[in-house]
Amino acid sequence: MRESTEIFAEFINLKEQPTCLMDLETGEFLLANEACKRKIMEHFPQKIKKQMKAEKNQKKSYTWEVCLSYESVWYSCTSRGFSWFDERTVVLTTCEDVTAAKIAEERIHYLAYHDKRLDLPNGVKLYEDSRELTGVGNFYLCFNIQDLRKINNLYDRKLGDRLLKQILAWVNANKDTGKQIYRVESSDFVILFENCERGEVMRAAMRIYNRFERPWEIELASGVRKELYVGIHMGVLGVGYPATSYEAVQTSVEKVMSYARHENYLILFDEEIDTKLSERLKFEADLRRCILNDMEGFSLIYQPIVEAASERWIGIEALCHWERPGYGPVPSAMFVQEAESLGLISLLTEWVLHEAIRQVQEWGLDKKRRFILNINISPIQLQERDLSIKIGRVLNRYNFPSRKLRLGISENQEVPIDPPVDIIKTERSLMKGVYFSKPVQAEVMGESLEKFA
Repeated sequence: MRESTEIFAEFINLKEQPTCLMDLETGEFLLANEACKRKIMEHFPQKIKKQMKAEKNQKKSYTWEVCLSYESVWYSCTSRGFSWFDERTVVLTTCEDVTAAKIAEERIHYLAYHDKRLDLPNGVKLYEDSRELTGVGNFYLCFNIQDLRKINNLYDRKLGDRLLKQILAWVNANKDTGKQIYRVESSDFVILFENCERGEVMRAAMRIYNRFERPWEIELASGVRKELYVGIHMGVLGVGYPATSYEAVQTSVEKVMSYARHENYLILFDEEIDTKLSERLKFEADLRRCILNDMEGFSLIYQPIVEAASERWIGIEALCHWERPGYGPVPSAMFVQEAESLGLISLLTEWVLHEAIRQVQEWGLDKKRRFILNINISPIQLQERDLSIKIGRVLNRYNFPSRKLRLGISENQEVPIDPPVDIIKTERSLMKGVYFSKPVQAEVMGESLEKFA
């Protein structure tokens, strides 16, 4: 037995990794090499004993991991129990330092669940945490910071990032304790409330929402402190059950933010709002389909432009009309606004321009000496640098005199920042001395041509 023990000790001492032989019942070290004695022998017996006692078949080989917190080191251990020469059950354990691999693994895991730019948990982490939700009183407080892109363009991206971090730091300090902020998309954020009363969540939401009525002060690169206003869209969603998938969480947040951005006030998202949102999404889908499908349901109506002094017609204004299939007429302000948000306003305006000029020439109005055709364009289009080129192509196609075309900007719309100066000057000169009276259907125009000078 002694010779066998010596041979076993020699075998253990030849191994570079910490290796030991331990009595399973008492935890006594029978043999251990120098690497084991230097690093882990003092703290290891109970960990080996606990691991092997938990295994059903202690005579098999098992690999397990352990972190020795006193030295912040991870070991991957391979243990195997067998009968010693005196019939005791012993455990042979070999350990490998896997700290570097463990740190890399933890870093990868962290990056998978966190937004690198702001060091916040991301949408995947929100899903993982939402899988653990139980009972009632769980809410997503969703919000979106507006105008950051404008600030990035006006100043620089670094300042925009500093402002965003400042805002989120304030939100984090003024939300209720223990609630985590997640960054779900580039500018969409969620605060998860667990086991809370709805009133508590709404008060927290209102406190955050009202803060955005005041400016945020930030230091520019020049050292000057600047007050900047940004807006916020916000909605609260009750979460009554654990999340079933990441896509379901993402869809829920997108629904809330889609409605909040459209309504532009703090909302409590419920079944009624969900129904309204579904209706609006259907409306958007119908509008997109009709515009892209040869302007299905669209037509023009006209209203006269009358000279106040002579009370004579000097032109007409073309107005777009849409009969939504299956629903009927839609107010122009409604579908124009949606066309702008969907990025389809240019297609709609170009069709109006083509159709109006075509009908005017069909009625011979373009031959009238003092005739003016007025067409409204969206303020958004003032940012299109090729707007004049598009209009010129239509005029050339129909050989329509440019002096008889007037472009108007919708009165109930805000003109965007920094529009082309020549267009603004043109608008100011065109709209003098005319006013608008009641709309006239297109088919009636042909019967009223004799009223033109």
